[in-house]
Amino acid sequence: MPSRRLIAVLGATGVQGGSVARYLSTQPEYDIRGVTRNPFGAAAKELASLPNVSVVKAHFNDPASLLKAFEGVEVVYALTNFYDPENQSNLLAEAQQGIAIADAAKKAGVQLVIWSTVPSALLRTKAQFASVPLVENKFYVSAYLKKINMPHVDMYLGFYYDNWRNFQCLSVGADDVIEVTQPVMRPETKIGMIWTERDLGPTVDAILKNYRTKPLVGGEVYCVGGYHSTSDVAEEIQRQTGKQTRVVTAPTSGFKDLDVMYEYYNDHSLYSEFPIPEKETLELGIKFHSIEDFVKEVAVPHISMLTKAKAQSTKKTINELTDRLAEVEARLAQTSQDESISQRPSIIDRSTPPDPLIEHFLDAGEELNSSATVTGPYVTTMPECSSSTPMVFRDIDLDFWEHVDDTRADLAEFSDLGPSSNMETVYEAGVESMSTLLENVGPEQPLSRISPIASQASRKDKSVSPNQSPGSGPNYNATSFDQASQTSEDDITQQISKRLGRMCLTEDGHMRYFGATSHLSMLPNDLRTIYRPDMRVFREEGEIVVKRAHLGWTPDPEYELHLTRLYFAWHNTFVSEVEKENYFQQKELYYSGYETALFSPALENAVLAIGALYSTRRHPAIQDSASDFFGARTRLYLETEMDRPTIATTQAAVILSAFESANGHDSRGWIYSGVAVQMTTDLGLQLRLDTNDDYLGSEDNTRSLEDVRRSLFWTVYSADMMRYDAPGLDALNDGDWQPFHSDGEAMKLPAAFDGSGIGSVTAYVVQMAIKLRKIYDTLYCGTASGSEDARLFVPAMAKQLQHWLTALPPALRVDYGEERPSPVPAPIVLQLHILYHQILIILNRPFVVHESDSEILAGENCTKSAGIICQLLQVFKANYGLRYINVQAVASTVTAGVVHAYDSCIYSGPKGKAAQHNFVVCIQALAEIGQSFRSSIHGLEVITSLRRAWQHQMFKETRAKRRWRGSSEIGGDHLHRTPT
Repeated sequence: MPSRRLIAVLGATGVQGGSVARYLSTQPEYDIRGVTRNPFGAAAKELASLPNVSVVKAHFNDPASLLKAFEGVEVVYALTNFYDPENQSNLLAEAQQGIAIADAAKKAGVQLVIWSTVPSALLRTKAQFASVPLVENKFYVSAYLKKINMPHVDMYLGFYYDNWRNFQCLSVGADDVIEVTQPVMRPETKIGMIWTERDLGPTVDAILKNYRTKPLVGGEVYCVGGYHSTSDVAEEIQRQTGKQTRVVTAPTSGFKDLDVMYEYYNDHSLYSEFPIPEKETLELGIKFHSIEDFVKEVAVPHISMLTKAKAQSTKKTINELTDRLAEVEARLAQTSQDESISQRPSIIDRSTPPDPLIEHFLDAGEELNSSATVTGPYVTTMPECSSSTPMVFRDIDLDFWEHVDDTRADLAEFSDLGPSSNMETVYEAGVESMSTLLENVGPEQPLSRISPIASQASRKDKSVSPNQSPGSGPNYNATSFDQASQTSEDDITQQISKRLGRMCLTEDGHMRYFGATSHLSMLPNDLRTIYRPDMRVFREEGEIVVKRAHLGWTPDPEYELHLTRLYFAWHNTFVSEVEKENYFQQKELYYSGYETALFSPALENAVLAIGALYSTRRHPAIQDSASDFFGARTRLYLETEMDRPTIATTQAAVILSAFESANGHDSRGWIYSGVAVQMTTDLGLQLRLDTNDDYLGSEDNTRSLEDVRRSLFWTVYSADMMRYDAPGLDALNDGDWQPFHSDGEAMKLPAAFDGSGIGSVTAYVVQMAIKLRKIYDTLYCGTASGSEDARLFVPAMAKQLQHWLTALPPALRVDYGEERPSPVPAPIVLQLHILYHQILIILNRPFVVHESDSEILAGENCTKSAGIICQLLQVFKANYGLRYINVQAVASTVTAGVVHAYDSCIYSGPKGKAAQHNFVVCIQALAEIGQSFRSSIHGLEVITSLRRAWQHQMFKETRAKRRWRGSSEIGGDHLHRTPT
């Protein structure tokens, strides 16, 4: 009896390798050696339970393990996985792994390699298609097998029918129509396809049985069973089920190279050159399954299961709604017996705050307001939010826009409140909407009914309706269902004419904000509609999405804790997006199976992505950039969670904005900042909810949750103002801060370290963010910076900034005259002052161009602040290391570097030499910061390129155009500036 043949199958726990191993195990002549990275996983154990199958461990990046796995093997079924997370940071990793497999097979004496591949797009299109590594890598391996004379067969595979089930692309829509989802590829695009589970194994078996007797070696076999389109699949499903079916073309697969490959299929098809199945393949005795077989045996049973599950869910929902409606009717009946509806006391109306509260916000002085003061070194009380707090609403509350108009019109007051810089176009739309409404109201409508909140001056002049006593106002805010059910004409009129939105209980069971023009805000929470949107549950769907994108992650608690510590030590201390103790508590709750609004996978991966920027520790499952890996996972989770965003989702968006900016993706950073802004509106974070019974009575909301909401609002506001995700609002005790090195070791702090002011930094950062908004609105809004208004604004704002600096508590002050200050300020205190001087430069820089004696001080102010930034950077470097500084420092350092580049080109003498020295300091700082943030390297290129261009321009100018200024004016330096 001949000996059994030993066949090694790579990727034995995957779709391809698994189908091959399972089929060959049924053939009596083979012993199967399944090769996998994880022989102890569930899939490997299931495979090892099959007859004639053993499982061994090997890694494509470990040639020694491959060589051992190939010992005594006759044939290797070989494949690589482009989507493996380990391959994402190196586009050629798949080709390199294939070459390693070929070398190991050659060295081990393997007789044949069956190489799973696809045709080269470059060759098929005669270089008319700009191909990508996903398509070409496997072709490179085929070429290498030929080069080393390794006997092999190129086995070309078609598109998997299996993908539609494996990747959840078969579904039942809200209208009960069956949906076949396919990313990018047009419904009519026809390509070669194969049922992998049924046909791949028999094809490999046919090659094994025939390669010794037929001319297969060095040739090719096509494992392609049909030539179809997505529409063909949908039509076959509709034919067999008798139910309407449609194709849904998704805009992206979530994988750039895969999207490009699908576009390639749209333009050039695949396997269109010959009849499918291919004649030579059929001659090997292979019988391929048809599309009808796949739909009958896989698609129809799967859809039937989905339909039953949906029917059960719908029945459950209807039963719940019926019970709820019956309960409401019972409550109404009981209420009508107890008392008259008209006699019920009114719930406090949040739409019209008490006069002292209105004055508190409208009359805020130079600083934010009195509630933003720091009461001690460790406790920070953050400002309350109100309906007039700047934010973009789902529908615009018109009293907010009227208030914004009043504050913007009075330039002399320079009010601290106004619209966010990210939302200027929405501001214009809001004003237009307000004007339209006022025109439609008519002259007989009392103004007080239209504008319950306005400036103090206008409030004194507002008329009072005949039926309204002074100091009172109609209740525009929705209250309980009992009050909303009043049937008097006046009350109904109030409901339909109200101008303020409210928090509503939505169909997903969560409270969300709806403006007055959204009719849902009129509907009492006790009467919800039967409609249930088809929303994804991110706990389940998120895992499916990341696995579909081949970004799966096996939890490693020790490594995750290392990255999380770095996040809280170096990033969150300045921006305070997340409260550390609360984060770990909510994480434990979430993974114990409880639902929480304060933790989500998107938030977790965003924290890990930022932490990885500071880390030098590598993880064996992640090749190269761990931060990019977790960042990609964050984007996918965030997309899933947007169906029903929570506080944690908003926190994730803010952190992702910082991550993208740190990596030099400025547009992405800006966009994700805008996403966070819109989420704050969806969650109603701009509202004061302590008087909202609907809100406080739901979801076990507590005062601590209200603090989190208010803190997150100001974090998002500050991030939107500074673009580089800067300030946050949670109070932080100095004892909570634990610094770590990039390798995870605890950092030894300077002997004279002073951390007593850490907890109060963020409140002062918010004050600067508000002042920065005023600077942007006044100086950088498109009007000439030399206008009279701007000239008046600059000294007024400079005075406010100086007052802010002198009002800092002792623990937050830094002596700029000391190169080695003692005690050593905490890292975020140093960065607070760096940010302060960056804002001073932004304030003064527009006036450097002017030549009057008064305005030349603007240049001096810029030079002074840029020099102090360099000094503070050196203190930070000496005590902590610049790789641990917050990403906001990149913008600050570039701002200072531009000033020094300018001065080094314009001035000679001592001032020019000082500028040259400080310019080098900026370059060195950006280079060190670049170890953590790629955007720093881009910033370095910016300042060096500017300096080179300016030097070239100066050399081209003639001496006749240069000017001399005496020592009495600028210290005797040459000023090589041409007149403006």
